[in-house]
Amino acid sequence: PPNNPNCSFRVFDVTESGAALRVAGQQWVEECSDSLAQPAFAVCSVVKQKTRVSGHNHFDIELEASGESFLISARESELRQTLHDALKVKLTVASYRRYRLGGKFPNSNRVSADFVDPSIYIQDYLEELALAMGDAGFPRDVADYVDHSLLGGRLAAGSVARRRSASSSAISACFGAMDAVRLRLPRCMPCWQCLH
Repeated sequence: PPNNPNCSFRVFDVTESGAALRVAGQQWVEECSDSLAQPAFAVCSVVKQKTRVSGHNHFDIELEASGESFLISARESELRQTLHDALKVKLTVASYRRYRLGGKFPNSNRVSADFVDPSIYIQDYLEELALAMGDAGFPRDVADYVDHSLLGGRLAAGSVARRRSASSSAISACFGAMDAVRLRLPRCMPCWQCLH
């Protein structure tokens, strides 16, 4: 089973009146998500490594794509450059806002006095990205970029495997139907025997 030390960090504080505050971003939830899409991948956990490497925070990120769980380790600055900054450029401002990706990734200008673990923000960002990529209107080229840069091509590979499996099932069903038809046909003699 996946490692979930952050409890997937979709954590909300709910008031008696039913209003909800998203803890990670300290944002009041004003409306429900307009996307009922299935997330394109799952974020199992994001854990900051205990020691910094060359002055950089490193994170162990456990993901699941196309039924395969895997772990990647990355510097915060690499994640920012490869995902956050790149997607801000690749998506339109309206799409970036619609998919609620703004304000979730940790600020690079925070001071070391900030004791808040940035992994909660990275996990929140990745979960929103997974949900956005599940939306039918999400740009295919951007989804392919994320699949390649974050997921190692697992979504594309899983899609090909599913298509092959579906094709194989369809072909098997077709041959099965042909066998059933053959069994119902009377056996015929070779044509040269029919002529006599």
